[in-house]
Amino acid sequence: MFMGFCGLVPSEHSSGERTQRGGITHAGNTHLRTQLVESAWAYKARPATGATLTKRHVGLDPAVIARDRAATGGLSGSPCRALRGHSATARSPIRQRDR
Repeated sequence: MFMGFCGLVPSEHSSGERTQRGGITHAGNTHLRTQLVESAWAYKARPATGATLTKRHVGLDPAVIARDRAATGGLSGSPCRALRGHSATARSPIRQRDR
């Protein structure tokens, strides 16, 4: 429903058994649709370390560099990457006491 509101669903021309889908409908808020599409592209792309950041890393502790790469890498790619090492069914001690 939200994607239809933003105009990100395919257009459709149907008659009887024939179904033909076209491009996105462009209905709804143009600014919102643009932001969602650009956010998806940014999320999909792996963050690159540019020349400026590479120069800034020179002489730093390797642990600091690893923490920086983990922080920037956690914003892109699979959401499961951020959950590595954590069980989805694990409960906090407070929740176990309340049960």
